[in-house]
Amino acid sequence: MVRTRMRNASRGLLRRFSAVTFVFAAVFLLGVNVFGMQEADEEVGVTLAAPDAVSVADTPNDAGESLTVRWRKSADDDEATIPRKVLSYEIQRREGGQDDDAWAKAGEATYGVSQFVDQGCERGKTYEYRVIAFGAAGLQSEASGGSAGIAPVVQWFDTSKAWFLILLLVVGGSVIYFIEAAKAGKELKVRKIAGLVAVEEAVGRATELGRSVLFVPGIQDINDNTRSFCVVRHCAVMCSIQCIICQLPIQ
Repeated sequence: MVRTRMRNASRGLLRRFSAVTFVFAAVFLLGVNVFGMQEADEEVGVTLAAPDAVSVADTPNDAGESLTVRWRKSADDDEATIPRKVLSYEIQRREGGQDDDAWAKAGEATYGVSQFVDQGCERGKTYEYRVIAFGAAGLQSEASGGSAGIAPVVQWFDTSKAWFLILLLVVGGSVIYFIEAAKAGKELKVRKIAGLVAVEEAVGRATELGRSVLFVPGIQDINDNTRSFCVVRHCAVMCSIQCIICQLPIQ
């Protein structure tokens, strides 16, 4: 009886010890996995390469209110990497000579892009820029080295509109050339106006029939349509040459 009770008690203690051991083992393995995942995440964050070779230039053909920032993409910004490590770039700026605490966000660019135009600059101020790469789960690279300070400059000529200047010079030059050629007595070919040719034909037809010519200045009176005087003069000259009457109704 005593041996049986001692045997049962030993078995109960063994079972309880086994259960406690299992619980401790499970907690230990879970802690190892969690720590390993955190450590892996930290390693991924460390291996996110930072962009470099940041350079800044004045934006051409603008009013002196923007700067163009260029950089070399992060080494982890690769299309072949699935999923992508780099998702975006943050462009930061500060005025020249300020402390590191003065860096502020100027804009963002998506992955695969290595250029950004900052439209919020002010004339007369010098700016420095740096770029940070961002990935999934809040991962980010270290900031790139700061660029050299540069100030935006006003462009007095928009070179993208050079075609308009060329067209203006061609048209203006042609007008001046033909004016000077006419002054020099050079015979120029002038295209005939179909309406004036029809007036000449009408005067000739009236001469053949021995009739007079009636000139009507449109739906308005001659006093209200002064632009027709040049045509009236031409018609009157033709009628005088043909010795026929030219009638002009007026109020």
